Amino acid sequence: MKFNARIDPVWRPFLLVAGITSGSAFVDVTEGDAHFRFGFGFDETIARADISGAKTVSAHWYGGIGLRAGFRRVGLLGSRQGLVEIALAEPTRMSIMFVPWPFKFDRVVIAVEDPDALVAALKPSADAG
Repeated sequence: MKFNARIDPVWRPFLLVAGITSGSAFVDVTEGDAHFRFGFGFDETIARADISGAKTVSAHWYGGIGLRAGFRRVGLLGSRQGLVEIALAEPTRMSIMFVPWPFKFDRVVIAVEDPDALVAALKPSADAG
């Protein structure tokens, strides 16, 4: 199931510089993995087995907008609303635009149009394990 990133109209012109549009910013959840895309700066697929949890979160005033990398967390933010934090079981190497080496992150935060549905889609199935 594909969940489009939430991109507020005020930020669209700025995000367009990095190729971030409503069609190129999303998370696509399948039975086996979650594919994250945020323009041409971030394109990663994570196995569902490597996702330990997901929850809605609030934005901090200093969080910013765009492709953000912080201490062990990557942010895919087109809005300060509708944020979902996806926790990973182990720190995972991910590549970010214009950085010549991958970093390890243990959380991905993405602003989506339907955060509650994304959290529900990422819950482990009853027969997993």
